[in-house]
Amino acid sequence: MLEHNREEGYSVEAELFLVEVLFRNVNGTDHLEVYVDTDSGVTVDACARFSRKLSEEADRQPEIQDLLPNRFRLDVSSPGLSRPLKLERQYRKNIGRLLRVKYKDSNDVYHVVTGRLVDFSETAPAELTLQCVTNRKTKKAEAEHLTLSLSQIVEATVEVEF
Repeated sequence: MLEHNREEGYSVEAELFLVEVLFRNVNGTDHLEVYVDTDSGVTVDACARFSRKLSEEADRQPEIQDLLPNRFRLDVSSPGLSRPLKLERQYRKNIGRLLRVKYKDSNDVYHVVTGRLVDFSETAPAELTLQCVTNRKTKKAEAEHLTLSLSQIVEATVEVEF
């Protein structure tokens, strides 16, 4: 969705990328949740503008109207810290941040580790390297590194640091 404003250059909406779309019914109300992001972070205003444009486009497209119920709630937001990383682009964006990663080893055993994302390689197979946290109280990363294939990752979320 490229939008050019002659005075300001390209808008934030031009940089948005789709992370996830969820459709669910909550207490009898249909909800369409759209999660978008940028490489530099998403503002509330950018989400509001994107939501308006998405609603306008849905009103103009009969194919979209056929897919959606007459009354639904549309929520557009950034994934935030609580939602798992879904795309390779999100891993690149979060290099240097602390992640909580649930992964499956070659014996199909699940493990959970917390570590600082120090590298992400997109060459096949995509891999991430974590500097593992050994002191949970201080969340201090030690020298131990763990490299995982993206295919091993069950879920990865960014940990809040203060």
